[in-house]
Amino acid sequence: YIKDPQINCVASDNIQGGQIATEHLIKLGHRRIAVITGSLKMAASHERLEGYKKALKEAGIPFDKQLVQEGLFEQGIESGVECATKLMQIKPLPTAIFAFSDEIAIGVMQVVKSKGLRIPHDVAIIGYDNIEYSAHLSPPLTTISQNPFTIGSDSCQMLIDILNFKKIKNNHIRIPVKLVVRDSCGFKYRNNQ
Repeated sequence: YIKDPQINCVASDNIQGGQIATEHLIKLGHRRIAVITGSLKMAASHERLEGYKKALKEAGIPFDKQLVQEGLFEQGIESGVECATKLMQIKPLPTAIFAFSDEIAIGVMQVVKSKGLRIPHDVAIIGYDNIEYSAHLSPPLTTISQNPFTIGSDSCQMLIDILNFKKIKNNHIRIPVKLVVRDSCGFKYRNNQ
């Protein structure tokens, strides 16, 4: 997302995504929610982190920078393993981990399982992107789904309007995201420990 009003932009609402993922975990009773970001040089990481902080603040949960690990989107699973290993050394352990990509979340799942912990009984995990195989993991991954079709079609329409010298009503469009609930955060597990 580009903030410059002179530049046309169509992007997912990453702030909303960070917020609804964190709110979901809070509703399940979590208070020690760790995050693994992508590179903090990227706007998407900053915006998802902003949404995370906003949800914590609204719930009256203090922000703890010890629960934030900076990962790398391009290193996906490997980055998830590295960052989750660091998070597993914090005492008390986080009860939930929000990974800023599904591939990072897969690495987190590997580490949590290798420590003999159960997902979601001991640690809930939520990802971002709703990649195709996130539904086929064990347990299936709760995630935030973006809408690449709408991003593409709105971008295309904006470009067509520019080429046809039409006035653009809104040159900064944020496309809503949605929560896809699967078993990796499961409410039923938190209540039946």
